[in-house]
Amino acid sequence: MRALHVLGLGLWLGLGLACGKGEPAPSGKAAPVVAIPAAAPSLAASVTSTVRVDPALVQRGRVQVMPAALRDLVGARIFPGEAVSDELGHAEAGSLVAGRIASLEVPVGAAVKKGQVLAFVDAPEVARVVAEVIRARARVEVASRKEARQKELEAQQATSKNALDEANAEARIARADLAAASSLLAALGGTEPGDGKYAATSRVAVRSPIDGLVAKRMAVLGGAVVPERTLFEIVAPGRVAALVRLPETTRELPPNGTVAVLRPRAAGDARCAGTVTGDLGTVDADSRTRAFRVVPKAPCAWLAPGAFVDVELDRPTSAEAALAVPREALVDVKGVSGVFVQKGPGEFIFRALRLGPGTDAYAAVEAGLAQGEPVVVVGAVLLKSELLRAELAE
Repeated sequence: MRALHVLGLGLWLGLGLACGKGEPAPSGKAAPVVAIPAAAPSLAASVTSTVRVDPALVQRGRVQVMPAALRDLVGARIFPGEAVSDELGHAEAGSLVAGRIASLEVPVGAAVKKGQVLAFVDAPEVARVVAEVIRARARVEVASRKEARQKELEAQQATSKNALDEANAEARIARADLAAASSLLAALGGTEPGDGKYAATSRVAVRSPIDGLVAKRMAVLGGAVVPERTLFEIVAPGRVAALVRLPETTRELPPNGTVAVLRPRAAGDARCAGTVTGDLGTVDADSRTRAFRVVPKAPCAWLAPGAFVDVELDRPTSAEAALAVPREALVDVKGVSGVFVQKGPGEFIFRALRLGPGTDAYAAVEAGLAQGEPVVVVGAVLLKSELLRAELAE
């Protein structure tokens, strides 16, 4: 009986706690529905989203808030984008065989040409293939001499037709084996020994697939090498485009040939003229977005892969009301754009946003914020520094 009483008390406490966690909002004050984008969960796992400061900062005006509101966005559209390498602007180099790094030929940042040696790898498997090439050459020599003798004997009518056919077949098989061994050696990056040389070498060269700069070097002198591992990353300056992602509900993407202007997300007056080259044609399963690409008309010195950019389309838009926030309210935390929302006196929470096309002054919000929520429009950078400082202190 006592056990049943304790069990009932535990169930009653569990139900009470569960109800306390799921209390509805007070009547007459409905909680706003906030659509958090897919980036928010990963962000919450990597940073502390809440920051607390002295309420006096708000009173003195160092931190100012205003409610998120619908605005008429008129003029050229500004799309958030990211700089990416085009299909010929990024390459990886490695070894197709296991081994160890024997020498490094270029440092990080070096300008390289297509086919230039980046490193040498000592690979025992290559020595085996070189030996097979040498054996195949010897078989070709023997088979070729035998074939030539049979042809001479046939001219003298001193051999049979079958013997000649066998000699021809042996010669063709030997040549095919040599071609296969030589092709395998070339694919592995090895070098064939010269005529008359019978020493098998295990050294293989790692070469650059494109002209460009060595952006990363993961190879260490004497380090182990496996075929699955990339040793170098090469990027080609000037082979960069901007990728703009829009919600899958977007009705129409800009057509090919639309004139655009690329601007760095960071402060500055840099500009690059570009052209829309088309819709990628699919919806990304993770972000549920469609994308189009903008290619600069001329190389942009400041445009580097991975950089955030703003893409301004050279076409006006009709007046349309959309939830928008001032651009000075936006901050990037670990590569995610968002705003700070006030939750109480001196208490703010970072909210990741999914942004749509806006104007120079305002950014349209597709998801992550509800109309009327108090957004920090002055002092966002101050709150960001406090947020990151609090994370380092944990």
